[in-house]
Amino acid sequence: GTALDLGDGGTVAFERRQDEIGVLSVVVRRLERTSFQESFQGWTVDDVTAARTPYFVRIAVRNVGETDLGGLRLDNVLWADDGKNFEAPNYYPAEQLPACSGAPLPAKFAKGATVELCQVYFVAPARSLESVAFLPYGGLDPVTWSGELSPVTKPKPGRTGKPGRTGKPGQPAS
Repeated sequence: GTALDLGDGGTVAFERRQDEIGVLSVVVRRLERTSFQESFQGWTVDDVTAARTPYFVRIAVRNVGETDLGGLRLDNVLWADDGKNFEAPNYYPAEQLPACSGAPLPAKFAKGATVELCQVYFVAPARSLESVAFLPYGGLDPVTWSGELSPVTKPKPGRTGKPGRTGKPGQPAS
């Protein structure tokens, strides 16, 4: 396992399908604590969900392996760690949640491709987001990213509907 700070890059490898290995360079840029009142205005939320705390996690991802990972959802790659449980991300299109439109990787995501994404996590009552973790198979220790929480980044006008932004080949978008 490796403990990284926000902004540090970590390389993770995983088996996407049998005999298909994916390798990503991941930079967790920001951890943002929000609320249903602030970021989910107009939503009808059940009591169980309303008791949770929403967090936005902003990441940059680069494909450093040979496998095209187009369309991959990162729910099997990055988890929210509240110190007791690991939570998978929730996905919402930009039209539904402009502040953090979680999306899978773009349809084509070959070696060298980069994208910036936002993931939404709901952390259990009385708990808080301690880190974001990649959990390797086989019981190995996780790769974790942690750091100070930031205020929620508001979407830029005209940018809704775009799930991610690509950068120059070979480096995460900035």
